[in-house]
Amino acid sequence: MARCAALALALTSGALALPSSCDVSSVGAGWAGVYFAFRQALAGRKVCIFEASERVGGRTYSHRLTAGAKTESFTLDVGAYRFSPDMHLPGDVILKVLGLKTACYEPGCPPADQDFPAPFHFNYSAPLRRIVDEEGMPAGYLTAIEGMLNIILAAGGQLVMGANLTDLQALPAGGARLVFGKQDVVTKQVMLNLPRAPFLALPSLRAAVPKRTVTMAECVKFDLPSAFFPPGKFSLGRSLTKAYAFYEDAWWHNSLNQTSGQCPENAFEPVNTSEGIPIGIHFNDGPVRCDAPLKGCRGFLEVYYSTVLEETSSRT
Repeated sequence: MARCAALALALTSGALALPSSCDVSSVGAGWAGVYFAFRQALAGRKVCIFEASERVGGRTYSHRLTAGAKTESFTLDVGAYRFSPDMHLPGDVILKVLGLKTACYEPGCPPADQDFPAPFHFNYSAPLRRIVDEEGMPAGYLTAIEGMLNIILAAGGQLVMGANLTDLQALPAGGARLVFGKQDVVTKQVMLNLPRAPFLALPSLRAAVPKRTVTMAECVKFDLPSAFFPPGKFSLGRSLTKAYAFYEDAWWHNSLNQTSGQCPENAFEPVNTSEGIPIGIHFNDGPVRCDAPLKGCRGFLEVYYSTVLEETSSRT
């Protein structure tokens, strides 16, 4: 699939290449923002997407790189990376609209609700899947967002990178003015797919909404139902960390014939090595290339994927 050639609509001579007006605007090019723009573009509207960073995807972050002596290409999903077809968004977009090739995340294709450690209950049953390329290698969850963007751009939509929204002003006749530093865009409709802090930093919007709405947006509460997370048995920290290691000799394939499973049994709760290094290995998560089944393999091993407790986060 083409890699969104229009990403070049970024900075020009220090100024943003902004349209003067849009029918519909989406601020934030994560899943929600792009999907909203995608549906609007299919309805025939002039769509503009504004992204503050220099990449699309938001919490979906597919890192494409080359590694190893053969400088082969690999894709690592260090953000969102898998889905169940029961999740109709994104499942229907990936499978039915874009027709992307997918494969089961776990080799045995177990039901999704069996893929999480007890007592956590997952509300989907269809096996978890990930997007793969023609070779069968992980292609990156970002591929779905790129697919929607290609359709949006082909329909005449615009994508502007490096566009940091600094204010949003409601217009008396309807619609809004989007302010990007010293430049602005008039739009009839806008969706803000923003994190909490940038949303609260929009001065005109903050002044215009009821105080109760601002208070709700400022509220931060970590709700941990004891039925899912029994104290002392399953700890959910304040951040999530994921790490991979590359091996020229993918020993878990070449020597152990270990192409699935975890170490420890629940890798989401890591154990320490004799050197005090926490590990939580998932043998089938990272991309691996082999010259033959279980022979001449090289690739990435997921060596850690867990929450970080508040009291230890500064040391991790």
